[in-house]
Amino acid sequence: MVSPKVPPAKLLDTAVTPKEARTPEPPPSLPARPWTRIWIFVAIALFAAGIVGVSADYWFRHESSPPVRPISVLKPIRQALPIPPSPPLEVSPDSLHVSAIVLGRVPLAVVNGKQLAEGDWLELRASDGVAALHVVKIEDGAVHFGYGGHVIYAKFNSNVSDKSGR
Repeated sequence: MVSPKVPPAKLLDTAVTPKEARTPEPPPSLPARPWTRIWIFVAIALFAAGIVGVSADYWFRHESSPPVRPISVLKPIRQALPIPPSPPLEVSPDSLHVSAIVLGRVPLAVVNGKQLAEGDWLELRASDGVAALHVVKIEDGAVHFGYGGHVIYAKFNSNVSDKSGR
């Protein structure tokens, strides 16, 4: 006959006396390493200081430079040049076609197809050379040019030819 296996007897938790009751001990942890924490703190501090330094360098370099370039380098050079005593070319108001004048905070004019403001230069090309005229003043109905010590008064041409043939 086969003998039945009987499981071994177990004690109930309630049957254990307080002296015998023990709490499980935690596994031994690694000893605290204060140098590891210090090195991590130093590394984070150096990284933050590097970011601040690079940002400050970028900001100072870009704040000191001008945001835009000057529009024309020739304008101050031409203004500093002395005006020749006599004009090399003969320029008449008939060679200047003023097609538009806009008066405002900055007066503008369209002369020979080029937009001009006061202080700008207009180059007039002819068969015997080039003449540089300085825009002295833009007023209602006329543009004043300086050339060779003289002032040339060019009137606004309001008669626009109709190209439709009517």
